[in-house]
Amino acid sequence: MTAHSQEHAEFKAVLGELDAAFAAGDAAAFGALLADDTQVMWNDRETIVGRQAVHDAFAGLFSAVDTSEWRPDHHTIEVYADGAYVMSDFTETLRPADGGHAVRVRGRAVFFWRRTEIGWRLTRLLTARSAPDEEVI
Repeated sequence: MTAHSQEHAEFKAVLGELDAAFAAGDAAAFGALLADDTQVMWNDRETIVGRQAVHDAFAGLFSAVDTSEWRPDHHTIEVYADGAYVMSDFTETLRPADGGHAVRVRGRAVFFWRRTEIGWRLTRLLTARSAPDEEVI
């Protein structure tokens, strides 16, 4: 295995950790993969800036809805010496914790990562809907 393919495999494992944390609604595991200066541009909301603010936003999401039906298609994964980006399409079904009707969301996301002394950390996430939400009964 070449050094580049080794780096690519290591990065894909970290990306898998992020996906698993999101699907499990595990705010601590999700937050552990954030850089201190992480920014999230989430649909039509204000940009969320900073590790703690991003962690708190996702913790709120995870407590409000079940995210276990997160289905990403990471169709572009580019890894460089100390940076990486991922372009994805996704489908997720968000089931409210209070038992209300679920919503199926189709969207796109771009993830930017930086390698730090403690490993790969997510620095930017841009996400938006690519189709109208669908109510799931």
